[in-house]
Amino acid sequence: MATSTIDHARPLSDLHFVAFDTETTGLVASTERVIELSGVRFSFDGEIDRFESLIDPQQTIPPDSIRMHGIQDADVKGQPLFADAVGGFLDLIEDSVVLAHNAAFDVGFLAHEAHRSARKMPRVPVVDTVEISRALRDDLPNHKLETISKALNCPAPTYHRALADSVTLMNVFLGLVGGMADRPLHELFALTSGVLTFGPDERLWMWLPPELGPLEEALVSGGRVNLLYEPEGRRSETHEVTPRGWIRRTGATFLVARCERDHTDRNFRLDWITRAQYAQATLF
Repeated sequence: MATSTIDHARPLSDLHFVAFDTETTGLVASTERVIELSGVRFSFDGEIDRFESLIDPQQTIPPDSIRMHGIQDADVKGQPLFADAVGGFLDLIEDSVVLAHNAAFDVGFLAHEAHRSARKMPRVPVVDTVEISRALRDDLPNHKLETISKALNCPAPTYHRALADSVTLMNVFLGLVGGMADRPLHELFALTSGVLTFGPDERLWMWLPPELGPLEEALVSGGRVNLLYEPEGRRSETHEVTPRGWIRRTGATFLVARCERDHTDRNFRLDWITRAQYAQATLF
């Protein structure tokens, strides 16, 4: 699919948007899978079209994830694989501005799924509505979808199912930017730290300094690394870990890794990791 050619000077009222959401087996895009994908295409005049599909992840859904969204193994067994299901979603988002809440999470999952299945994804702009909410509603205690929708009195059928959250996101977006209908698209982009795409993008894939390079290689090979970890205001620590993936949260990125000492998964804040060496190397 081609790169988006949407004119950034066009007014928002002249554009189509797609609010989308995923449900997944877990939090780490490099190892977990998408199990539900949906989107709602709309303009400032209202809904135009929608897409919804369960997806067979070909792996077991953990109990903690089931408690979040209620989707069980029996629900996805025999459903389309990602490579087959995503076609309808790609048709939906063509020539649109795509919206997601905590966009790096959902974009990261779709990009990893596309990589696994050799599906080419379009370089359409994907805007993070969390950042839009922060820019326009600094009076809110937080910027969770539920908090914003209640503050704006937006209809919200439920939470933590992909289609319901997509519909809620459409209503939230219109509630947030309704007064900007005549403003150009680039002013919407200016409310964010930058626009993501589903295609290769420097904000999607980790680019690490040389001293942390072993993390990326171990993530691919399944090997172990020794970390020098220096949390702010605390004593430095060393950990032998098996990297599993990355999680982006507000203000920071975390390495998710299995700690060989504790035999459990832990999150290590990336900017507190000052050195990484292969486990067989001499400790720092």
